Amino acid sequence: MAKEFRPHMDKELFNTLISLYPNQDRELVLNRSVSAFLLLRRVSLKKLKGIFSKEELTGIVAAQNGCFIDFNFGISPKNMLKISMEDSINLEGNDAMYLYDAEMLFTKIEILDDLLSMFLLEECYRFWQNGGELDDFLNEF
Repeated sequence: MAKEFRPHMDKELFNTLISLYPNQDRELVLNRSVSAFLLLRRVSLKKLKGIFSKEELTGIVAAQNGCFIDFNFGISPKNMLKISMEDSINLEGNDAMYLYDAEMLFTKIEILDDLLSMFLLEECYRFWQNGGELDDFLNEF
């Protein structure tokens, strides 16, 4: 018999989530939340497709290498993305290294909302955590 998986969740995060559905079963609440996340991810990735060039995306994913992305820092995901790209350009010459126009990149970032920025950062995180292939990552967008 397969062992049932029980995810660990930060207590404060779990309590916040449960408070949204106080009269429902906890497992149902977790399932609804995960289902909603996956739907939002699918829709967001579809909206992100075609916004950035392959060079810009390579620069974005490279800038996230080794970054700890936590959306509870109190900084909006869009600002996180802008700050990380500003640092990478100013400190490492990310734009020259990956051959894109920094001004154009920031114009494109400006059209994103926090949800799209969050999922772009999350996909970069997944790329680095899963040892992904750059061509596969670029083709997603």
